[in-house]
Amino acid sequence: MNLLASASKHPAYYLLNKREEVFELPGCSAWVYANGGGRGYYRSSYDPESFARISKNVESSFSLDEQVRIPSDAWALVRVGRLRIGDYLDLLKNMQGERSREVVQVMIGHIPEIHDHFVAEADLPAFERWVREL
Repeated sequence: MNLLASASKHPAYYLLNKREEVFELPGCSAWVYANGGGRGYYRSSYDPESFARISKNVESSFSLDEQVRIPSDAWALVRVGRLRIGDYLDLLKNMQGERSREVVQVMIGHIPEIHDHFVAEADLPAFERWVREL
């Protein structure tokens, strides 16, 4: 597992070979991202408060690979009911300054599906306005 803590700019690597393991990270961190470097072949899940802290720091504290991976992981959590769609949209809003084509493609990739399957008809004008502003 590659862990990136807010107190560090470099991921810490751990080999997990038990169902549950405990380890310590250096420093005091406001958040910990479980796929530091964005190269892991796994999904990670966070409680709402932790996800909000990560979301607020995505543009300033994460590498390009991590910025691609975070919305992808978040969307997977939405699809299985472990993350609210509003939290996912907050993540996208927090990333609106991103200019990397690769990251922007991931960010906007699910907008049509959200529009067609998640937004109530009465809320479509507000959602479409939100998308234009994003």
